[in-house]
Amino acid sequence: MLKVKIINGVTRHKLEDELNEFLSTITSEEVRNIVYDFPNFTAAIEYEMEEAWKNMICADCQHWDDGNSFDSVMGICHECGGRKRFNCKACARFKDVRG
Repeated sequence: MLKVKIINGVTRHKLEDELNEFLSTITSEEVRNIVYDFPNFTAAIEYEMEEAWKNMICADCQHWDDGNSFDSVMGICHECGGRKRFNCKACARFKDVRG
């Protein structure tokens, strides 16, 4: 998901501090573009964040059913249908079991 963060500073040093503080919260791979407006002490950062569900697996989804078998590596997805391995990557219909 592409996002934009606009940072305003009162002085050049304040802009630099706030910009560095924000950049420390994301990785360099996530940054797509930075546009500076030095006369107005403003910077716009375009970055991409991967949604958390994309790093989850089927077994962490509320729709995945292993048939109450603790040693099963296969289950059924009640949302997409069909059998899925417990470690398959989450799909767009992922619903976290924790919430």
